[in-house]
Amino acid sequence: MIQLEGSGNWPMDEIAIEKTKSSFLIQIGESLQKKWGMTCTATEDDVDVLMSGYAFRLKLLHERALSLTGSDQKSRVHSADKKLLIRSQHASMINGLQSRYPIYGPVVRLAKRWAASHLFSACLVEEAIELLVAYLFLNPLPFDAPCSRITGFLRFLQLLSNYDWTFSPLVVDINNDLSQSDEKEINDNFLLRRKGQGENGENVGPVMFLATVYDKASEAWTGLSPSAL
Repeated sequence: MIQLEGSGNWPMDEIAIEKTKSSFLIQIGESLQKKWGMTCTATEDDVDVLMSGYAFRLKLLHERALSLTGSDQKSRVHSADKKLLIRSQHASMINGLQSRYPIYGPVVRLAKRWAASHLFSACLVEEAIELLVAYLFLNPLPFDAPCSRITGFLRFLQLLSNYDWTFSPLVVDINNDLSQSDEKEINDNFLLRRKGQGENGENVGPVMFLATVYDKASEAWTGLSPSAL
């Protein structure tokens, strides 16, 4: 994702903003092809870059569009930009955590590989795994933070198995940004979701509730899955 800086030259109309972003994307694709010899496919929404057997998709984010509302088409664009902004905030937080705990990255990679090998990737997205592992480093008691990837991975499995998902939200506050009012909002959102619980004690919605400063309602990564078995 490429996040563009603010400027007074940007248009105020949301459709015009999208056209400006499309122009930037086309120019980026042409520049990568001419100057660096990369194979690129540019569209109005993104640029696909093929390099060394990998495909990278570049998208542009400009936060001004998030403050504009209007027609259904504009709402669709607004939703896409909102998702990009959430991903940007998530990536920034995770990058900061990685700088504090160098072993965090290897633990995450091992946890993601385990999830993929057990066919859990469709219900447990990568960002959710990153937050679950982050929780282990931020809340290690009664132990210290994991100092090896095997230790971190075993604690990840223990967290999945033993955490009280039915009655407790899992809050990941990487930068200590959550206030008491934020925590109350998270608990209220959690209780609201659990109102859909049946009389037999089975959840009708997602079993996990992962809350962060940018997602207090657990909608970004665990809004639809994983569900209870």
